[in-house]
Amino acid sequence: MTEKILLQENPFIFEQDKKLQETQEDDQTRERLIKQPKKCGIIRALGEEAEKIAKAREEVLLKDQQLGKGKGSMSTKAMRLWDVSDYEPKKGIYKVKKLLKERKETVGDFIQKNRQTFLTNLNITNKEEETNKLEDFIKNEQENLKAMYQYFVKDNQLVQKFMSDVKAAAEKAAKEAEIEAKKKEELKTQINKHLVQKDQCENKNERLRDEIEQLQSYQKFIELTRKNMDAMISEKKKKQQAKKKQLKQNY
Repeated sequence: MTEKILLQENPFIFEQDKKLQETQEDDQTRERLIKQPKKCGIIRALGEEAEKIAKAREEVLLKDQQLGKGKGSMSTKAMRLWDVSDYEPKKGIYKVKKLLKERKETVGDFIQKNRQTFLTNLNITNKEEETNKLEDFIKNEQENLKAMYQYFVKDNQLVQKFMSDVKAAAEKAAKEAEIEAKKKEELKTQINKHLVQKDQCENKNERLRDEIEQLQSYQKFIELTRKNMDAMISEKKKKQQAKKKQLKQNY
């Protein structure tokens, strides 16, 4: 009676005469599980979940056994799956099978659900990695932008300084050009004035040359007249002397 109660309450305890049938079912289940994608991760997840349930049930059974001491030990025809050393490799598959029966799910549904969960977790992990990469990329870009902004500020300062220097040089050059233009105008005015003076001097020289030529002609006329007068006076004196001499001879 105790064995029947244990068999009904504990799904991980089975009778020896059903071992072969359950072993075959476990082999088939294990083959289906192995053929599924990501088999290692799924089987590991199923095993961990089944192990948790098995441990909880084992604690309940131990309490029941402690309460029912003296009524006889467990029959050799009924034993716990994890107490069979030869059946140890198949223990996880059997636990998975019992767990699926309790949940009223097929192996395919359970695998599909866990596969979807695994793919979802994998997708979340990939998204987290992509998010981390994107955050790193954004951080690097922000640092690059910050560095570029600093370079831009420095370049802008250099450009502003260069423009200020160019503006100051241009203003200085404009002032110098204005001064040079004024000097050029003054020099041009002086040159024009000197040219006018030159023309005046040339005209004056022309007049002076004309006057000199006229005076020279006057001088020649005067000299010629003086020579003629001297000749006339000399001849007149000679005539007077000759006349006086003749008069003396006549007396």
